[in-house]
Amino acid sequence: MATLRTKGGRYFVDYRVNGRRVRKAIGKSKRIAELALKDIEVKIERQEIGFVGRDSELNKLFEEFTSHGITHHSPSSQKRYRSILDNFKTFLAKFPYIKKASQLDSKLFVGYQSFRKGAGRANKTVNNELICLRSMFNLAVKWGYVLCNPTQGVIFFKEEVNKKPRFLSKAECKKILDTCDPVFYPIIYTFLHSGIAACEKANWNI
Repeated sequence: MATLRTKGGRYFVDYRVNGRRVRKAIGKSKRIAELALKDIEVKIERQEIGFVGRDSELNKLFEEFTSHGITHHSPSSQKRYRSILDNFKTFLAKFPYIKKASQLDSKLFVGYQSFRKGAGRANKTVNNELICLRSMFNLAVKWGYVLCNPTQGVIFFKEEVNKKPRFLSKAECKKILDTCDPVFYPIIYTFLHSGIAACEKANWNI
């Protein structure tokens, strides 16, 4: 749906394509503006306007991602993105018929997750790679190269929780003994000196 608007004596055509609002300046002639409105309405109906027909070669898109990173990312982030792109390209080599961005879908990225897990990568590592790829394709949507992000809907792996136990320091143990209720002192003292409690070193002379 397109709408003709006027502001400051100039005409504009307002319309939406793929959920995006577009405002196109026409000029001061109402007649020309009306013709432009009809032309845009016809193109919208035929899907000849906006981003529908634009599709990027994947190699070109990857080059643009890399160029974008040079000016927008730190050197360490650039290195990480390049590494992830290299991994993704290695995976895509299994599908030589995939050349365009529009050929990517969520199923392909689920396959990429399995590919990286098969290479011995931890769930957290695979998740971080997917986050980077999702960020890249958010840019592709913004640039108009794809209609939607192909990584959407891909479920992240559950990450392993591997927390190391934290031991109390000697100072912390002493503070506990100095401030605890006298009734509990013998119990806590026994815990600390027997190694039952999580201390850095048992049998301290506290």
